[in-house]
Amino acid sequence: MDPTQISETIAIYQSIRTGFSCNTAVTTLVVYNWLINLDDEVKLFWSSPVKGASLLYFAIRYSAFVEPILGIPTFYSLSDKVCAALQWMGILADPAVYIATAIFSANRAYALSEQTRLIYCVVLVLALSPFLVNLIDGVVWTTIVNLPAPMFCSFEDNTPTSLNHLLLLLSRIPLTIADLIVIVVTWRATYKVLRETRGLLKTSITQVLLLNGALYFIVLLLLNVGHLIMTELSLTIPVEATSYLTIFIDPLMSILATDFLLKLQKATVMLSHADSDPSGPGELPSLNFAVITQSDIAGTVPDVDNIGVPDV
Repeated sequence: MDPTQISETIAIYQSIRTGFSCNTAVTTLVVYNWLINLDDEVKLFWSSPVKGASLLYFAIRYSAFVEPILGIPTFYSLSDKVCAALQWMGILADPAVYIATAIFSANRAYALSEQTRLIYCVVLVLALSPFLVNLIDGVVWTTIVNLPAPMFCSFEDNTPTSLNHLLLLLSRIPLTIADLIVIVVTWRATYKVLRETRGLLKTSITQVLLLNGALYFIVLLLLNVGHLIMTELSLTIPVEATSYLTIFIDPLMSILATDFLLKLQKATVMLSHADSDPSGPGELPSLNFAVITQSDIAGTVPDVDNIGVPDV
């Protein structure tokens, strides 16, 4: 083996170990966040009827565990069939998380834009771009390799160099635009609410929808922009031709989205209890993005503090 091949092998091995360390760190953070919120999750979602909001929460929350769990056995000696099965499940599960988050983003934009279907469709299509690009990239240009220690079960990204930059742009720029649209819609709704309520956000559900939701999308926007910048500066993973930041984006997106949904559901329950507990004892109400509109949260209706809680 000539010195060039040795250097390439060392670089690939180092990137795999660094990627494993990053995955371990972010998985620990996801598990910690899940554990500290498990009590609220059981009370607010497991104890309520299974409807659209709860399905969305579960999809975002538990999709973050799939890839790390599938990746653990790949650092041990496996048969070729088991290695291929685990890697392909991971490759397909990786982009699938974007389906739930795209629906989440589109529903939020729809709710705060006074149920504008065009905005819903535009945000949904743009936010699904990483799913489509990553799925095509994974299926078409990925080769599973089962190597001796210390490489073990892994995969090779054979995406043509000429397409790497294009795929990155097709994946992240539409998602960034979708985040920007949601932020603009949120700021527009916030301005309208503050103007009509003279600067006072009366209800906790209003605060969650406008303030916490805006924070979520701003952080995502910064992560996606950072990913583009780091990749352009060639701070990349040798095996995958992308930045290490991608390892953190999806788990952080899951943490932020589930935290937002928990707070929104908690505010909905509190509002329901303040409104004479209309759902009856032992049954929690379920939030519905589609019917929480600007007119509901802006204080333009007579009793803004007694918003009815709709079911999905």
